[in-house]
Amino acid sequence: MANIEVGSARADGPGRFQGTLAVGAMPDGAAVEIPVVIVRGQRDGPVLWLHGCVHGNEYCGTFIIHGFLRGLDPAALRGTVVALPILNLPAFRARTRMSPFEGFNNGDMNRCFPGKRDGGFTEQMAYWVYEALKRHATHLVDFHTAFTADTRWALYADVGGSVSEEGRRMAEAFGYRDTLPTPVGTLTGSAMMAAAADGIPSFIVEAGGMGAAFTRETVNDAAERLR
Repeated sequence: MANIEVGSARADGPGRFQGTLAVGAMPDGAAVEIPVVIVRGQRDGPVLWLHGCVHGNEYCGTFIIHGFLRGLDPAALRGTVVALPILNLPAFRARTRMSPFEGFNNGDMNRCFPGKRDGGFTEQMAYWVYEALKRHATHLVDFHTAFTADTRWALYADVGGSVSEEGRRMAEAFGYRDTLPTPVGTLTGSAMMAAAADGIPSFIVEAGGMGAAFTRETVNDAAERLR
């Protein structure tokens, strides 16, 4: 059973492991380290990568991921779940869509993947996330939040071949009524499309809304669908 390492989280056998992934530095030099949770089963199998808060004020996905992880038993799992509940930490803390330090670069993280090691602040964060993602993930679910409480849809990366077919099956299994293909040339720079181009079946969940439109019902429902 080979080790799965994402930042300081190191899964060297079955169980639950936590750590952080360094993705950059603040303008004052303070490190930006995002949380990582790895839940590994008794047997090897697929590696499902989950992440949320690509946009900092879309925190419904963060709650969904944590709700899902709380009910996950490593003893009943074949394979591994790698979860990064908050990708864009500066934006999450500021409760804004994009990092407050991105006034002129490509600040929308959902257009930055696979990232740039020598790029702008958000491009660098995307780079370090994606380096770990492409090294370990066999499947990706990327959680986003819309504006109204009744938002429920899934978008899968339709890049052709078995990657599209697997992504479609994943998205349909999640079970939202509205499940749509995302063709090449659409959502360019999203983690979903970057991963699919690298052979990783992927889909995006848009669940619930922000502010008063953020509900516990949405969180519980999406966490159960993910199970």
